[in-house]
Amino acid sequence: MLTISRRLALLLGLMLFALPAAAQSLDAAKAAGQIGELPNGYLAAVGSQPAAIQRLVDDINLKRREQYRQIAQKNGTSLAAVEKVVGEKLQSRAKSGEFIADAGGNWRKK
Repeated sequence: MLTISRRLALLLGLMLFALPAAAQSLDAAKAAGQIGELPNGYLAAVGSQPAAIQRLVDDINLKRREQYRQIAQKNGTSLAAVEKVVGEKLQSRAKSGEFIADAGGNWRKK
């Protein structure tokens, strides 16, 4: 029979082992090939990924959209124009080995 302290240690070990991917940084997820940059300035999961990765993508995309909206409003331009310019810049800045998608949604490693 396990003592309380051993049960807690086992539980803690299981919790640490099962940390959600959302705790992973964006850079780490990109480096792992789980997330890539789209040409419209947003992120997407590359292939089938855990729900935590999709939540990370969704959270970052919401923040990006708000920033793009503010930039568009400040500069008197459309949201689509800002998305296009930022998308091009983010894809050009992607590191070697990270995924970027073309306009057709096809992924390739940079």
